Amino acid sequence: MKIFKVLKTAQMPLVGWAVVALLIMSAGVIEAHHSLTQFETDTAVTIKGTITRFERVNPHSYLYVDQETADGRVEQWAVEGPSEFQLNRRGLGRDVLKAGETIKACGYVLKVDGQAPRGVTSRLLVAERLVMPDGERRTWSDYGHHHCLEPGESDSHSR
Repeated sequence: MKIFKVLKTAQMPLVGWAVVALLIMSAGVIEAHHSLTQFETDTAVTIKGTITRFERVNPHSYLYVDQETADGRVEQWAVEGPSEFQLNRRGLGRDVLKAGETIKACGYVLKVDGQAPRGVTSRLLVAERLVMPDGERRTWSDYGHHHCLEPGESDSHSR
């Protein structure tokens, strides 16, 4: 730990130590959050299925959806979305998106299956748009790729 020797010998002021402590504490958070580099963002994927559960957690929520394929198999998806804080700010309370309801999600899949975050055993879709059970289209997450927008549709980042 060379850095601590340097800091100790330099008689760093208290503010400097606070900055070092914040950097060390935030390292796990920064490492845990992903970018879209692991997702195939050139092509949007749309799924439609039945919600089996909704985990309102931070830093991302997960909707677990069963989609029936053309050959009759059931494919399980984890649809990544906003944090619980963001859901609450958007007016999406705990009574929204219940098991048994049907939704449609549009977003991006992993370039390589098996790279999903810990605890996600289904196929992962980082969703940009969600069609709610009542048919309302909502921005779910906004990473700026916008392949899920309908012609003439915009979001908060569109010009």
